[in-house]
Amino acid sequence: MDQSIDDVKTLTIRVIDHMFKIPSDQGYGSNEFKSIIHLFDRSFFAIENSKNAMEDYRLWIATKVLSSGEYPYRLTQIFTNLGEHSFGSLSVGKESYNEQYIELLSSFQLTLCNYLELSELLAEKMSMQDAYLKEIYRIHQAILSYNGTCSEEKKITLVVEIVVKTLYNMLQHESPIICSALKKHNLIDIVTHYAKSTNTNLQIASYLSLAYIYNEDQLIPGDDENINFMVNMLASALDKPSTRIYGYSCEEILKG
Repeated sequence: MDQSIDDVKTLTIRVIDHMFKIPSDQGYGSNEFKSIIHLFDRSFFAIENSKNAMEDYRLWIATKVLSSGEYPYRLTQIFTNLGEHSFGSLSVGKESYNEQYIELLSSFQLTLCNYLELSELLAEKMSMQDAYLKEIYRIHQAILSYNGTCSEEKKITLVVEIVVKTLYNMLQHESPIICSALKKHNLIDIVTHYAKSTNTNLQIASYLSLAYIYNEDQLIPGDDENINFMVNMLASALDKPSTRIYGYSCEEILKG
């Protein structure tokens, strides 16, 4: 028998609450924590049979659950600890341990990133968590100085893409609170840096982010090559409005 939406909501809340409890009991490297992070990721896709039901469920989790009470603080705790294990003082000497935490960090933050896209309230609440924004910037700085092996490069690139997409998902709500917080913690430097990247996904997300930071009468920093990139992206979106360009809809590109 199919579960009701209320049953799915209840189960998702249990997953999230359990996710907050595990680290203090068993540590971030435990198999149970890995499993619960996987379930947190799957929570975003728990309902797929009806588009309206799916959207209502996801927005409810983002707004009524993750945005409430101490949840933003708890999400920040997990993010900062996974970040420190992956790229900071808590990382273990063995390369495999570092990669292990990077994978957990990517999975956790990608799910949170998806919820941030849906809820302005959640995005504002997370922007008020100074530790969350500081850790994003610290991870960015750590990655800039990264000098590891080629086998780790794809995992590092994925973290960068998730970080930039997170900033875009927060900024696209056009909230002065979010924009001010990101400026305060120098996170605009991240999107400015990756606007010059040769990675097209990073370029698009960075430029669309900058579009929400600068006013219409301000010039976005860039050279002629980058301006041509933006013109070509807009042209592609207009030429095939029903096709997503590097994961972005025509509406998203034109809005930016």
